[in-house]
Amino acid sequence: MQQTITTNHEEIRAWAAGRGGMPAIVDGTEAGLRFDWGEDDNLMRLSWPEFFEIFEEQGLAFAHIEEDDSSVYEFVPRYEARVYDNG
Repeated sequence: MQQTITTNHEEIRAWAAGRGGMPAIVDGTEAGLRFDWGEDDNLMRLSWPEFFEIFEEQGLAFAHIEEDDSSVYEFVPRYEARVYDNG
């Protein structure tokens, strides 16, 4: 399985939309970005602009498994993403 890391908003949006995910945050927090698959009552949906504003403010990167049907992902600090990208 190949892990892909990106900060590209359109790639992130397309990945989530292709799996039925909507941008969200853990309810009652200013952190904890997630994708809402419609199964978690503890999430509050965000607009994409709100989601990416938090994404940028927190200096995150999006890491996911490169498989067509995989919904495995995590948000990592960008400084860690550079380490992963460099091998």
